[in-house]
Amino acid sequence: MAVFLLSVKSSFRRRQDIRFQVRYKCYILRKVGLCSMNEQVRVLIADDQQPTRQGLMALLSLTSQIEIMAEAINGQEAVLLTEKYHPDVILMDMKMPVMDGLQATRLIKNRWPEIKIIGLTIYPNYRTEAIKAGIDTFLLKGCAADVLQSTILEANSSEAGYAKQR
Repeated sequence: MAVFLLSVKSSFRRRQDIRFQVRYKCYILRKVGLCSMNEQVRVLIADDQQPTRQGLMALLSLTSQIEIMAEAINGQEAVLLTEKYHPDVILMDMKMPVMDGLQATRLIKNRWPEIKIIGLTIYPNYRTEAIKAGIDTFLLKGCAADVLQSTILEANSSEAGYAKQR
């Protein structure tokens, strides 16, 4: 087992192994009972930038455990789509027109506290406000693909909010 773990760690350094990394992390989560084998995490992406949404959709489509339910271009639309699709996890940009991610998070968490929200932004100074608003996890845009994918899977398997920054 130790040899397998060492070989897995060395292969993690290669970018083309992102799928394997996520599958391995899901395997570990299943082993400890935090994730079922066939469970798909339903994700809503809320970001005002179309290239960002498309990039996230392309990246997350590499993981069979993640299903993109919808995409929102602002916080108001995120709230409406949350009501319609009731996703497991929301990737929420903090700074958007019409309604920002903080306001949308407050509304969503008041109505559906079980939905996990991952704050995704380029502004690290939003962290404290995001946690007060109810964000479960805070990621900076540009984080590693495997970090994003595993954070989504961990957020879905977590019983309680674990507001942390990666």
